[in-house]
Amino acid sequence: PGWDDQGNCGSCWVFSGADPCASAIIKAGYGAKLTISKQQLIDCHFRNACGGGWPEDVAKVAKQYGVVTDADYGVPYKAGPGPCKNVDSSKILKIADYGFVSESDGVANYAQFKECMVKFGVLSVCYDAGGTPSTGEDGPVWKGNGGRSVNHAIKAIAFDDSKSTKGAILC
Repeated sequence: PGWDDQGNCGSCWVFSGADPCASAIIKAGYGAKLTISKQQLIDCHFRNACGGGWPEDVAKVAKQYGVVTDADYGVPYKAGPGPCKNVDSSKILKIADYGFVSESDGVANYAQFKECMVKFGVLSVCYDAGGTPSTGEDGPVWKGNGGRSVNHAIKAIAFDDSKSTKGAILC
């Protein structure tokens, strides 16, 4: 996978919310490789995206109004809102529904996380990004400080039980 760069904009939640929607659309048979336009989401639905938000808001839009691919929107991501460009309605893709790994307290354990990833694909994760990443043999590793002040959102694309006794998630 390529690396996303939200630029000088607090739109991590848009990036984190768009890829699980793309995963659902791919699993539904609408293409083997597609990316949802983060710029279309910002231009047309979340004009204040740089101020932060929640990934599930992207899922709500994808369910109610639909989303479009980068190719169909044709405007590259620019870390801020622009005019909303009309897109042919036949190019709009919707998801059927969305949910949460943990409904009770909002905190999922590793087993729940893996189960949902196997079933649904890419997941959005909100977390406390405090702490300092360390560099290991496989590249940067974030172990966090266990805080509960949610201030960042990422996408989780894979898991690997061999990396730690607690498991590891590729984000």
